[in-house]
Amino acid sequence: MRALLLNKIGKPYDYTVGEIDTPKPGENEVRIKVAAAALNPVDWKLAQYGAEAWTEFPRVLGLDSAGVVDAVGRQVTTFAVGDRVVQHGSLISRTGGFAEYTLSDTRHLAHIPDTVSFEEAAAAMCAGVTAHQAITRKLHVAADDVVLIHGGAGGVGSFAIQICKSIGATVISTCSSSKMEIVRSIGADEVIDYTSEDVTARVMEITAGLGADRILNTLDGASGVDDLKRLAFNGNLCMIVGELPSCPEGTGMFVKGQSLAYCFLGGAHVTGHSKSLIDIGRMSNELLHLMAEGTVKAVVGKTISLEEVPVCLAELEEGHAKGKTVMTL
Repeated sequence: MRALLLNKIGKPYDYTVGEIDTPKPGENEVRIKVAAAALNPVDWKLAQYGAEAWTEFPRVLGLDSAGVVDAVGRQVTTFAVGDRVVQHGSLISRTGGFAEYTLSDTRHLAHIPDTVSFEEAAAAMCAGVTAHQAITRKLHVAADDVVLIHGGAGGVGSFAIQICKSIGATVISTCSSSKMEIVRSIGADEVIDYTSEDVTARVMEITAGLGADRILNTLDGASGVDDLKRLAFNGNLCMIVGELPSCPEGTGMFVKGQSLAYCFLGGAHVTGHSKSLIDIGRMSNELLHLMAEGTVKAVVGKTISLEEVPVCLAELEEGHAKGKTVMTL
């Protein structure tokens, strides 16, 4: 089969498009004839830094892939040849989605509804399922909550806004001035321009001094410390990029009954934690259902060929990508 091969870790990146053996599914795996695979920041990060479990090369990147099942393992009962499926795959797998065929463990595999395209399904996986886990599993957002979502124009942020609005919550989001209208169009009730406004002051103004009930931090650990100042009594903060460097004295989290959570989908794959892998599949199906009914939308910025993936990963690394980039075959 044709595949985009990563021949070594680090810069300058060593990619080639070449022929490798078509993988065979294990007992609890399916083989997917790939129709679409989405590009994510984690793809270029893996190319640059690798993963601890990587020992053999070449490797095929591409965590998020969608297509049609063309072979199943002996123990597979929940999927059949011909099924339209999508996966958020494992970062330690050698058989990623930037290829004509890929493999998937059935635990984290999801069926694609007929009204959702392969491109949309692939585009929703990493960012959308991360947002879904943060909102429903970690923050437990309810209809009467005020939710602060950082980076509302980004992949995770844009999905999180839509999921929160489907629940009925009030959403405050941050972004740069050039993206404020986009974030409003997604559904945010209040938008803060972090380049010109004091985010903490604006959050407290909007909430009449109470703070946000739930906060999703898509930025970094250091900014999470500032979020503690914006968090309401009994509030929850969820981090998806890095840990808080420390919990400064005087935050009063214990007295205020506040809690902190972390969200990292890849941890389930790295550890092989079966319950969490199954929940990735469950969350994927839940998100795809919201997409099928039109409640949540995945915005595909452009579609590309297999040969164009390296250039577009570089654009993603440099911050020049607009919308979700999806490879199609």
